[in-house]
Amino acid sequence: MHREVLEQLSLNKNEAIIYEVLLSLGESILADISNETGIHRRNALDSIKSLVRRGLVFEIHDTPRVLYQAVDPNKLIELHQERGQALKNILPSLQNAYKQKKPNEKVFIYRGAEGLKNNLRDIIRIGKPLYEIGAKGGWLSQELELFYGPFIKELVEKKITHYHIYDHEVKEKIKQEAMEKIGGEYKFFPKEFSTDSVIHIFGDHIVSFNGLGIKKINERLTIFVIVNQKLADSYRTWFECIWSLLK
Repeated sequence: MHREVLEQLSLNKNEAIIYEVLLSLGESILADISNETGIHRRNALDSIKSLVRRGLVFEIHDTPRVLYQAVDPNKLIELHQERGQALKNILPSLQNAYKQKKPNEKVFIYRGAEGLKNNLRDIIRIGKPLYEIGAKGGWLSQELELFYGPFIKELVEKKITHYHIYDHEVKEKIKQEAMEKIGGEYKFFPKEFSTDSVIHIFGDHIVSFNGLGIKKINERLTIFVIVNQKLADSYRTWFECIWSLLK
């Protein structure tokens, strides 16, 4: 029932099945675990030993046959926190290696809602003002429901200014919501200049993508990223020209 979530905590398929079954069975011998899960005894034993090493299952030896029992599920929270702390411990070293090897110019592609999240993380990481052309309130889409709040908070905390030239439809449909939740400075294109594309300019990045609607992200979204300081400077100049011409 909860196997997929357990697998996200680094348990493999068999381990997730066995742990969940043991929560229901209580103290059990290997044969019963194998029968209940449909996992071959040898594979079941390997998975149980792995769960024992992780502290999710313990052995009972004061009976004729070894019994196995799952520990309190709160142990899963502890393991999750330990993994998070372990990542925090090595993150500075990983970031340093990334920055040292980062090329000055490159072109790459992000895809889908997760790719858009990566793009927004880049904005936070680089920490420079964001200029958006053809904005559609995509940050408020359902796919980013749990993401945009912390993202906006980081923009504010790091004092990253952001400027949005919205399509005219945003003004008609979600202006108040966009202004309250996204903030920043904004203007609107005349109606005849609406498109299904967006451009982000920040630091040395130019990011372009299309197939967007108001508060909607296409699942096949392809995001093209160019890293080039001089080109980004040119795009910023063009943005400032457009901005100055809009009311």
